[in-house]
Amino acid sequence: MDRDTFLALASALEDIGRAPAVARGAQRNSGQFYQTLADAGNKREERALEQERLKQEAVRQKVLDDYKAKDEARAQAKFEAEQAESERKNKMQYEYDDPNSEMSRTTREIASQVLPGRDLSKFSAAQLNSIMPPDKILSLQEQRKTREQAAREAAEAKRMALEERQREKQTAAETKVAEKKEARFEGDVNKLSNTYDKSGVPSAAAVIQNVDALVPKDGDIPGYGRVAGMLPDFAVSQKGEDVRQAISQMFNIELKDRSGAAVTDQELNRLKREFGEGSWKSDDQLRKGIAQYKARLQQVIKNIEAGFKPEIIQEYRNRQGVDFASSISGGNQPSKIRVSNGTETLEIDPADEAEAAAEGFRRLP
Repeated sequence: MDRDTFLALASALEDIGRAPAVARGAQRNSGQFYQTLADAGNKREERALEQERLKQEAVRQKVLDDYKAKDEARAQAKFEAEQAESERKNKMQYEYDDPNSEMSRTTREIASQVLPGRDLSKFSAAQLNSIMPPDKILSLQEQRKTREQAAREAAEAKRMALEERQREKQTAAETKVAEKKEARFEGDVNKLSNTYDKSGVPSAAAVIQNVDALVPKDGDIPGYGRVAGMLPDFAVSQKGEDVRQAISQMFNIELKDRSGAAVTDQELNRLKREFGEGSWKSDDQLRKGIAQYKARLQQVIKNIEAGFKPEIIQEYRNRQGVDFASSISGGNQPSKIRVSNGTETLEIDPADEAEAAAEGFRRLP
């Protein structure tokens, strides 16, 4: 309840309190109560209207203030631009009139071409323009700019040509290094191939694969044994003759180490001699001889490959399609294998299997 309504009610209550007096004939306007209420309502509406008017006036004033601020900002920006332009013109005019300014010095250089022989050292650009045709000065200025632009373009072209030569030189150097590296790589692959050949490895590996295909892992070996081993070649079966020929080829290949020296092994030489004399005692002796030959060949391969980088060895294998160590061991082998001689069990590299077999060790399943 606002103040006016409260006062109107209070006045009405007061009139009610005075009702007995009115009844006794006291002089009072009976409609005063209602008039008071109406006046209070009118005042409330007037205040609401006044508040709305003040609100609208505040909005209008804000719009006017914003417009005025923007107008003042534009005027200030225009003033600052005019001031800057005025300062620029004043500076240009000062340089135009000052004999020691950069503009005057440049104009004197141009004027010396139009007025050769005259002392122009004290002349300003304004003075020089007064004694020289402006179009002539403009023409000379354009010519100078053209020369300067041409000089810049020539310098840039020279710089780019130098960079191009440097890139070409760098590319040529890199190509040369790559070619040398490739030549060394190719040379190492060829060197490995020649070393294998000189050591008898390819021939021995091929023969051993043939021997492995002909000689059974256990049981009787055709053409050998205590009885068959004493028979001449024409008296044994064709398979026995093939086995004898394969083993003969194997022992006839002379293995050499990396330096070219023959691989010496007294036991292996003894087995070769016994084979040549036909004095094998049993099939197991033959298998032992084959195993020892494999072991020596594996060692020769190890010695050769120790002198080359792994990528050279791998490249040779990729080109030739053969891995001698694996082919001798029977193809791809696990990283380690387990062997036993009945009393002792070992874990060895597949390449050492032939040597272990010569000592009585057999691979475990």
